[in-house]
Amino acid sequence: DEYDSSAEFVEALRVMHVNLKMGRDSQPVEVVTISSAAPGDGKSTLALNWAMTAVSMNQRVLLIDAALRAPQIHHALNLDNEVGLSNLLISESLQPAEGIQQIQPDGKLYAVTAGSAAVENPAGLFSSPKMNSLLSYYRKSFDLVIIDAPTMSGLADTTVVNRYTDGLILVVKLDQTNKNLLQETIENFYVQNTNVLGIVVNGHKGHNLALYEATAGANFDFEAPPVPISENEGASNETIPKQPVERSA
Repeated sequence: DEYDSSAEFVEALRVMHVNLKMGRDSQPVEVVTISSAAPGDGKSTLALNWAMTAVSMNQRVLLIDAALRAPQIHHALNLDNEVGLSNLLISESLQPAEGIQQIQPDGKLYAVTAGSAAVENPAGLFSSPKMNSLLSYYRKSFDLVIIDAPTMSGLADTTVVNRYTDGLILVVKLDQTNKNLLQETIENFYVQNTNVLGIVVNGHKGHNLALYEATAGANFDFEAPPVPISENEGASNETIPKQPVERSA
């Protein structure tokens, strides 16, 4: 989708950007993974719009498409996908800079698309020392590196990618994300010791009871077990519903 310039949307992204750049324990966040529990929750939209917002705040930003099984970034930005992340990781001759495309002349937004190489096992490719080398190079070259990663459900790809970053943002879409799948994803964070920066609620502005139950007790430093999402464990098809906020004067 095109960049959403509505005031509330952009301001929410600005607040998120400033909070993340402040970092934890005085350590700034420079390389971030964005994922979701399931397809269609809006992770690619968030990655793209956050990148554009960061650029508007005078940041030099690199957007990387690591969703090798279902890439989106080259479609959204109308970019050539001939040389991208997959090619850089497989090739012995390509240099990191050769996969970078500048979005606008003299602009500060750059992208590395998923690439054209056929990859049967992305997690194995991401486990290679070259992935660490690539991200180390990009970390030094940009103010912010945003990685649009695959969804978490049933795949090891994102967990492997996140090892090289400063943390992961999980995107949850209200009225769509399956609550049991979300709970399973959060529980896996504990098992895999995933560094999680937080959750971004997509699709509705306001408090949501089901999402609150899913995350209120979850300590993302992994010192406590996650809180169950719902007492109704059998509602396997239940989604996170919309619920308006009651505002006091």
